Amino acid sequence: MNISNTKQQISLRKQSFGYAFAGLKAIWISEINFRIHVIIALCVLCLGIVFKLNSFEWISIILWIGMVIASEFFNTVIEHFCDFVSIDIRPEIKVIKDMSAAAVLLVAIMSVLIACIIFLPKIYQNIFLS
Repeated sequence: MNISNTKQQISLRKQSFGYAFAGLKAIWISEINFRIHVIIALCVLCLGIVFKLNSFEWISIILWIGMVIASEFFNTVIEHFCDFVSIDIRPEIKVIKDMSAAAVLLVAIMSVLIACIIFLPKIYQNIFLS
């Protein structure tokens, strides 16, 4: 691989990151649910610091935060794509959007359950056993 080709590859990678950050900015600006998920995630991360999570707990929390945020991204993409395909109100598209939103809800509920498993014993111990 010559130097010119390497510089071009690096330039393309930078461009790809630019597109990704543009997508992040777009969802942050347009989707209140995304902002809510990010704010909750930051609060959970702060709780993790306060309660001094172990490595396994950190891995679990970070994975579930990633899944919730990624599912919100996918839901937004599906909704925007459906709106692009048809501006008319169609029952088929409503079902697609509802199922996509339900997927986000399911992942969010599962993440809350995981957070409860991790944090409730720690909260109990600090309140009642301190």
